Amino acid sequence: RNPPRRLRLTAPPPITPLPTSQGCRHQSTGKPNPSNVEEGRYVVIVPSTAPVMLQRVRTLAPSAEIRSSSRGPYIEVRRYADRASAETLSNTMRQQGLDARVTYF
Repeated sequence: RNPPRRLRLTAPPPITPLPTSQGCRHQSTGKPNPSNVEEGRYVVIVPSTAPVMLQRVRTLAPSAEIRSSSRGPYIEVRRYADRASAETLSNTMRQQGLDARVTYF
Protein backbone atom coordinates (compact mmCIF):
# COMPACT_ATOMS: atom_id res chain seq x y z
CA ARG A 1 0.00 0.00 0.00
CA ASN A 2 1.31 3.44 -0.98
CA PRO A 3 1.76 6.14 1.68
CA PRO A 4 -0.75 9.02 1.38
CA ARG A 5 0.32 11.95 -0.77
CA ARG A 6 0.72 15.31 0.83
CA LEU A 7 -0.60 18.29 -1.03
CA ARG A 8 1.52 21.39 -1.06
CA LEU A 9 -0.64 24.47 -0.93
CA THR A 10 0.82 27.63 -2.32
CA ALA A 11 -0.40 31.19 -2.10
CA PRO A 12 -2.04 32.61 -5.21
CA PRO A 13 0.05 35.00 -7.28
CA PRO A 14 -0.06 38.65 -6.20
CA ILE A 15 -2.92 40.66 -7.65
CA THR A 16 -1.94 43.43 -10.03
CA PRO A 17 -4.54 46.20 -10.56
CA LEU A 18 -5.84 46.60 -14.10
CA PRO A 19 -5.78 49.95 -15.87
CA THR A 20 -9.03 51.88 -15.56
CA SER A 21 -11.37 51.95 -18.52
CA GLN A 22 -13.35 54.84 -19.87
CA GLY A 23 -15.72 52.36 -21.53
CA CYS A 24 -19.30 51.53 -20.64
CA ARG A 25 -20.62 53.11 -17.49
CA HIS A 26 -23.68 52.03 -15.56
CA GLN A 27 -26.52 54.02 -14.12
CA SER A 28 -27.51 53.59 -10.49
CA THR A 29 -30.14 51.10 -11.68
CA GLY A 30 -27.37 48.69 -12.65
CA LYS A 31 -28.41 48.67 -16.31
CA PRO A 32 -26.02 49.58 -19.12
CA ASN A 33 -26.30 53.10 -20.48
CA PRO A 34 -28.41 52.98 -23.66
CA SER A 35 -25.61 54.55 -25.71
CA ASN A 36 -23.22 51.79 -24.62
CA VAL A 37 -25.39 48.67 -24.94
CA GLU A 38 -24.01 47.66 -28.32
CA GLU A 39 -20.48 48.70 -27.35
CA GLY A 40 -20.31 46.48 -24.31
CA ARG A 41 -22.04 43.21 -25.14
CA TYR A 42 -19.04 41.04 -24.17
CA VAL A 43 -18.94 41.01 -20.39
CA VAL A 44 -16.19 39.64 -18.15
CA ILE A 45 -17.85 38.07 -15.11
CA VAL A 46 -16.93 36.06 -12.03
CA PRO A 47 -19.76 33.68 -11.05
CA SER A 48 -19.96 34.62 -7.38
CA THR A 49 -21.71 37.07 -5.10
CA ALA A 50 -19.54 36.49 -2.05
CA PRO A 51 -18.43 39.81 -0.51
CA VAL A 52 -14.87 38.53 -0.10
CA MET A 53 -14.76 37.63 -3.82
CA LEU A 54 -16.14 41.04 -4.82
CA GLN A 55 -13.45 42.66 -2.69
CA ARG A 56 -10.77 40.56 -4.38
CA VAL A 57 -12.09 41.34 -7.86
CA ARG A 58 -12.17 45.05 -7.01
CA THR A 59 -8.43 44.97 -6.33
CA LEU A 60 -8.13 44.35 -10.08
CA ALA A 61 -11.18 46.24 -11.32
CA PRO A 62 -12.43 48.83 -8.82
CA SER A 63 -15.68 49.36 -10.74
CA ALA A 64 -16.76 45.70 -10.45
CA GLU A 65 -20.32 45.26 -9.21
CA ILE A 66 -22.70 42.46 -8.33
CA ARG A 67 -25.39 42.04 -10.99
CA SER A 68 -28.17 39.59 -11.70
CA SER A 69 -29.66 38.20 -14.89
CA SER A 70 -31.79 35.27 -15.95
CA ARG A 71 -28.59 33.24 -15.67
CA GLY A 72 -28.29 34.12 -11.98
CA PRO A 73 -26.18 36.53 -9.90
CA TYR A 74 -22.57 37.31 -10.78
CA ILE A 75 -19.83 39.89 -10.39
CA GLU A 76 -19.60 42.07 -13.49
CA VAL A 77 -15.97 43.05 -13.98
CA ARG A 78 -16.00 44.99 -17.25
CA ARG A 79 -17.81 45.26 -20.61
CA TYR A 80 -16.15 45.27 -24.04
CA ALA A 81 -17.28 45.78 -27.61
CA ASP A 82 -15.12 42.91 -28.86
CA ARG A 83 -14.64 39.39 -27.58
CA ALA A 84 -10.84 39.43 -27.92
CA SER A 85 -10.45 42.24 -25.38
CA ALA A 86 -12.82 40.53 -22.98
CA GLU A 87 -10.94 37.23 -23.32
CA THR A 88 -7.63 38.99 -22.63
CA LEU A 89 -8.95 40.37 -19.35
CA SER A 90 -10.58 37.04 -18.47
CA ASN A 91 -7.29 35.19 -19.05
CA THR A 92 -5.37 37.76 -16.98
CA MET A 93 -7.80 37.31 -14.11
CA ARG A 94 -7.59 33.50 -14.38
CA GLN A 95 -3.82 33.75 -14.10
CA GLN A 96 -4.44 35.63 -10.85
CA GLY A 97 -6.56 32.73 -9.57
CA LEU A 98 -10.03 34.14 -10.29
CA ASP A 99 -12.77 32.16 -12.07
CA ALA A 100 -13.37 34.81 -14.75
CA ARG A 101 -15.48 34.12 -17.85
CA VAL A 102 -16.72 36.00 -20.88
CA THR A 103 -20.45 36.13 -21.54
CA TYR A 104 -22.47 37.87 -24.23
CA PHE A 105 -25.49 39.95 -23.16
